[in-house]
Amino acid sequence: MECAVLFIIFNRPDTTKKVFEQIKIAKPPKLYIVSDGPRVNIPNEDTIVNSVRDFVINNIDWQCEIKTKFRDENLGCAVNISDALNWFFDNEKKGIILEDDCIPTQSFFRYCEELLDYYKDNQDIWHISGYNFLDLPNLKESYYFSSVPHVWGWATWADRWKRFEFDISNYDVKNFKRLTSNSAFQKYWLDIFNDTKKSKINSWAYRWFFSMLKYGGISVVPKLNMIQNIGNFGLHFNGESPLFYTKTFKIDKIIHPKKIQINKNIMDRMFREWFFIDDEPVLLRKIRLFIKKREWRKLWPIKK
Repeated sequence: MECAVLFIIFNRPDTTKKVFEQIKIAKPPKLYIVSDGPRVNIPNEDTIVNSVRDFVINNIDWQCEIKTKFRDENLGCAVNISDALNWFFDNEKKGIILEDDCIPTQSFFRYCEELLDYYKDNQDIWHISGYNFLDLPNLKESYYFSSVPHVWGWATWADRWKRFEFDISNYDVKNFKRLTSNSAFQKYWLDIFNDTKKSKINSWAYRWFFSMLKYGGISVVPKLNMIQNIGNFGLHFNGESPLFYTKTFKIDKIIHPKKIQINKNIMDRMFREWFFIDDEPVLLRKIRLFIKKREWRKLWPIKK
């Protein structure tokens, strides 16, 4: 590997170990490790947080430059991770980002490195995703272009991240129309940004998506999924979802699309199957989602 990796950890030793196993195989030449501080209202969390930090540091057994940002106080998801990314890209021109519940395949690292080099001078491309819930067996190319960034294992460049805006109070509704003509999807994201602006949602990722929407940034999404999210129980989510424990695949030779163009057909399918949004009547949508949920429990049982 040539790229540096930013590894974001906190209080989940089991998931952290599984993600770290893959980082260890890949052997990045530089490893940046960020850990938010323990929360004062959670008993013994300081012990768990410190044990996770010690595990990672004590198990780096390859030649590697190590940089850490271990916080004493808890900043919360949005501030902690956005600040970590600022720090990372103050030191690196490009890099790969993994959180403690996103297990990558080894293909993911090679895929990110190749695309980081391939699109380094193209300011339209902002984000390289490693996760894809959709099954796209008929897609000839190795990836497609999307307006929506998926942050479960991803990569970007410092010059793109420098345009990240934490303050999302000045969004323009026209940006949503550029994203999609699907009025339900426009409303979905308007509601999310409103809740984020009001601090009802503590997310850095929605702010990154906001920045991409504002400046017209494009995301690369792989044809085959290379990230398995095992974080169905954690700081911000507890429950079941078909998006967790998805099957991962290997990508060998990367076939690039001939032109950079948002794939609206795949995005429309993503709205329906990933975000569960369509312009269908509300009652019909509720019935479909109820049936879909029962199917998911059979196809994607949560592994304890």
